[in-house]
Amino acid sequence: MKSEQELVQEAALFVGSQAKLARLTGLAPAFINQMYHGIKPVPDRACVKFENATNGVVSRKRFRPKDYADIWPELADNHKRTDQ
Repeated sequence: MKSEQELVQEAALFVGSQAKLARLTGLAPAFINQMYHGIKPVPDRACVKFENATNGVVSRKRFRPKDYADIWPELADNHKRTDQ
């Protein structure tokens, strides 16, 4: 399982650069860089933006493998919720 930092790096590599990832997600380039280097954690809202920017290659489920169903119930399908 990759770390958040590695997933941000994968997303930047997929789209071509940190700058392009910032443009595609609408997030500040400085914030992308901080997440890329592991300085700042990846907020839930950014997970969705990375998923959209990478056409699902870097998905929300990969960022939050243990609790994605609690955060995004629409993705729960067969995943057992952690609050049950």
